[in-house]
Amino acid sequence: MILLADDDPGVREALACVLESRGYSVVAVADGDEAIEMLTRSSFDLVISDVDMPGNKELRVVRIANCVAEKTPVIVFSGRLTPAIIRMARELGAVACIEKRVDVDALLMQIDGVMAACPMASV
Repeated sequence: MILLADDDPGVREALACVLESRGYSVVAVADGDEAIEMLTRSSFDLVISDVDMPGNKELRVVRIANCVAEKTPVIVFSGRLTPAIIRMARELGAVACIEKRVDVDALLMQIDGVMAACPMASV
């Protein structure tokens, strides 16, 4: 199951739809606080998190995913990825950093790779 966190409803709904059409189960939330609540209540195979959204100061979702959720892989995406954000995300354990003006095929390739590497992943 994939946890998708993005405060932009259009992006969140479109990406959830694409992932579900590929056979993935998706829980979509609107901010970092909701994402963290879900991480403490449920188990996920992958987290996809926007960088710039309420409740995600200093990549809080990545931090919590790596502490509370037993090293759940996290892909971060943003409309303004900078070298500093990429460095921080990698240091916190993100497996990939992707521009929000996302090439859907590139994102799906990253997701498929992470999910294939996770032996317990459920589609």
